[in-house]
Amino acid sequence: MQYTGNIKNGSTPPWVVKDRYRIAIAPLFEGLSGCEVGGLNAPMKYRNTSMEYVDVVSKKEAQKIFPEIKKKIRDEVSYAGDVSIDSLLAITGRTYDFVIANQVIEHVSNPILFLKNLFDGVRDGGYLVISAPDKNLDFDSGRSITDFRYTLASYYLDRTQADSMLYIEFLMHARPEVFETKELFLSNFDYAVKRREHVNVWDKPAFYNFMTRSIELLGIDAEEVFVNLQDGPEALTVFRKAGPGRVLKEDRTLCALSLLKIYWQIREGLRERFPDAKNDTASFTSLLEWAVAPEDAGTEAELMVSKEVLRQDKSEIEEVLANESNIGLCFLQYKKLLGSRHPRVYEIKRGLRRLSGKFIPTSAEHQGPPG
Repeated sequence: MQYTGNIKNGSTPPWVVKDRYRIAIAPLFEGLSGCEVGGLNAPMKYRNTSMEYVDVVSKKEAQKIFPEIKKKIRDEVSYAGDVSIDSLLAITGRTYDFVIANQVIEHVSNPILFLKNLFDGVRDGGYLVISAPDKNLDFDSGRSITDFRYTLASYYLDRTQADSMLYIEFLMHARPEVFETKELFLSNFDYAVKRREHVNVWDKPAFYNFMTRSIELLGIDAEEVFVNLQDGPEALTVFRKAGPGRVLKEDRTLCALSLLKIYWQIREGLRERFPDAKNDTASFTSLLEWAVAPEDAGTEAELMVSKEVLRQDKSEIEEVLANESNIGLCFLQYKKLLGSRHPRVYEIKRGLRRLSGKFIPTSAEHQGPPG
């Protein structure tokens, strides 16, 4: 599957938008230690962080199970374990400043228990980054949203294996051709179970509802830092566990400015309109005015997730910029207000290429076994 989007007309591919939001939260993790669960072929690697990786299988085993991305599975796992059954703390023997589980929760039989086990591995004051694909933008589009009561039942029953009917439903929508013969169906059914294909299905609002209700059910003291429910192929949420650290408002503003920085870099029209925003306070202030303007003034959906935050903190941001003689990467100068060192944000933009004003990312197409 290949997405092609033109920067000038705003038809940015979903894959690009997903990576944009994942990069926007990078300043939160500067200098911290983290752990990613189920990174597989696309582990997040933020600059100036130390990372460990947990998965249910080794790199060699994963390459056998997922042959279509064999060459992209690059990292050996630090710990082998199943976080859908055991807590991350029990598997690794430690807690982390931040834990990431991108597009994993849709594969597990007991998502509420999975969430609890992830939070067990987050230190007080640390972050949990968790995302799930939006069913409306992938092969789950025809499936019904997973009822929260079903996830509750799985939690109450201590379920550790998914219902077989969920894999059948997955095949009905993702690979309907496999029902033509018994042999073809059985081979693909076994293949889907082995790969732990999607057994939970959400759109962005439904996933956010699942997260907030589950956190309340589990009695976890955590607040949201960043939530994308606007665009792109996934719902991305960042929650911070209660404990020492920056105030929540500062976290949110840091992410909002980071997203604005990325947005300015990739939109040719914005760079033409505010060419000196990276080095000139007045130009950046004009860009900020544009970003917080009413929606009918031209702000695109990709910034809506941060618009309110930027609007609320606009005066404080401008005060910081006004006191800077050489602002450099002014999009991130807000972090100076927090009394920490200037961040160097990791900006490799995974899956992203800029060619003649176009992004041309690629994504491996879902494949089943031969036959």
